Amino acid sequence: TKFQVTSAGLVGIGISPTTRLQVKDSVDNSYESGLSVIRSADNATTWINVRGGATNFNNKNHAGNAALKYRWFQNGSEKMTLDTNGDLGIGTGIPDAKLHIKDSTNSPEIRFEDVAGGTQTAKIVYDQAGQNKLVLSTQYQSSTDLNLIQFAPADNVAMTIRGGTSTSDGYVGIGTD
Repeated sequence: TKFQVTSAGLVGIGISPTTRLQVKDSVDNSYESGLSVIRSADNATTWINVRGGATNFNNKNHAGNAALKYRWFQNGSEKMTLDTNGDLGIGTGIPDAKLHIKDSTNSPEIRFEDVAGGTQTAKIVYDQAGQNKLVLSTQYQSSTDLNLIQFAPADNVAMTIRGGTSTSDGYVGIGTD
């Protein structure tokens, strides 16, 4: 089937459709197969396909090399960028590290949440408002929780900062856990 529109309005290209739009390419061994979008001004092309057991995104600019970055927008505002060097920017369109996080309204924060969820979290926050500080913190308060932050090069605990809710709050141990 080259092209088919069913009585239910389902569209298939290269396949009999079972959903609103389905595209099946006759070539499965190329990253330049599948669904493509071509820019009229310079023939820059982006492909979306399934190859090698994965969903793939590929692009080429008008010069024929992969030199286009990927950008995600929400309500017309750029939220995330993956550039051609593999640098990921969240909140910035010009990342200059493998992971570059920028928040235009608050201090940038990376939050970790335990599978149990709720209040068992940890975070890394960079706060430049007057103090220029980096904060590593745990966010669970209970009389039995130790709230430890440990530095462990090669998985060997070299330093422990204890912050729980007991009498040992704020203790620092070097070479101990």
